[in-house]
Amino acid sequence: MVFMMPVFVRIVPLLAGLYLLNTLLSPAPRWHFPPRNIRPAWYLIMAFYLLHVVGLLYTEHLSLGTFDLQVKLPLLAFPLIIGLVVPPEPKVMFRIRRAFVFGCVAASLMCLGRAAWIYLVDGAFAFTYTALSFHMHVGYFAMYLLMALCFVYVEILEGKGYSSTRWLIVVFFLILMEVLLQSKMALLLTAMLLLTAVIASWLKKDRQRLSTGLALGAVLLYMLITQFIVTPDVSRVYMASKNLDLARTETDTKESSMIRLIIWRIAGNIMAEHPVIGVGTGDVMPELKSYYKDMNLMSAYDQQLNAHNQFFQTTIALGVMGLLVLIALLVCSLVLAWRSHAWRSLLFLIVTGGHFLTESVLETQAGTLFFGLFFSLLVLTEPRIREAITVKNQQVNDR
Repeated sequence: MVFMMPVFVRIVPLLAGLYLLNTLLSPAPRWHFPPRNIRPAWYLIMAFYLLHVVGLLYTEHLSLGTFDLQVKLPLLAFPLIIGLVVPPEPKVMFRIRRAFVFGCVAASLMCLGRAAWIYLVDGAFAFTYTALSFHMHVGYFAMYLLMALCFVYVEILEGKGYSSTRWLIVVFFLILMEVLLQSKMALLLTAMLLLTAVIASWLKKDRQRLSTGLALGAVLLYMLITQFIVTPDVSRVYMASKNLDLARTETDTKESSMIRLIIWRIAGNIMAEHPVIGVGTGDVMPELKSYYKDMNLMSAYDQQLNAHNQFFQTTIALGVMGLLVLIALLVCSLVLAWRSHAWRSLLFLIVTGGHFLTESVLETQAGTLFFGLFFSLLVLTEPRIREAITVKNQQVNDR
């Protein structure tokens, strides 16, 4: 299932349904109520979904609201089932993470192979941005690749099964794909990840050369790609910095950074009009489209663009209460991951939280499947595994 997520996300709901059904019908499922330290995060993600159910009571577009609940179902189903099952063995979690990494590599090779074929046949350049990520939204694909990079990077620095040369190649390959995809948030988070790893390794005086070498290699790779492949005329980062001020005067624009700024101003107006309970679960898009039409923002109207910010999107739909629950969910989970030394969970929350700022991640199938599944497998599971390992080691020492 996790292998197919970056390759062909549309089939994942079917695979997820079969997985959850198998878990429920298992002859002897090992049910266990979440430990006390896990419960706040578990309760909050349940509350986040239930608030959207309540939002149906005052929405004017019930069909859109019902569809939204279907899209968000992984936020309920995965935490509900996985959160109540005794966590799997560390070896099983290792295989799950590795399958996701392999899926990201396979999807990347698929995209590069298609781009190479297009170049050979038509002479067209399809090695960047949406032309490269033909099978899914480029922002979500970049988010997947960044999470895979986090998995491999942590394992390499911990020296647990990922220390061979082939995994170092995987790291640089994933960074190569991030640069080619030109997702600005993913590039920023990748740079932060590398810098943080270098600082942490030097503070702990552990694997300093390895982490520094990886970071310097990534910088060199980025410079080479931007010099010879993603040149300024096709670089989204360069064009965004050049054209950002135009968003103050232009409305009918298609440049992503510019259009986001305009949409965020529109979102601010809607939030000011409905601050307490929002417009309802199904009325967010109709409200946005109404503003797009009035402002002659036809590119956004035709593409039915959402708020491109999960915090804004949630506030428009559910008001301040929804925003507070979402923020509490992230903060509570971050505290849990930090206290438990669950570094993969921490990185997952940073990756998704960063993308919440520029994408309405929880409004699409690719986003809810990713967040619901890995929130359950990491935030709700990793602290329990680490606690079980600690208890087992203490028992061995006592003997």
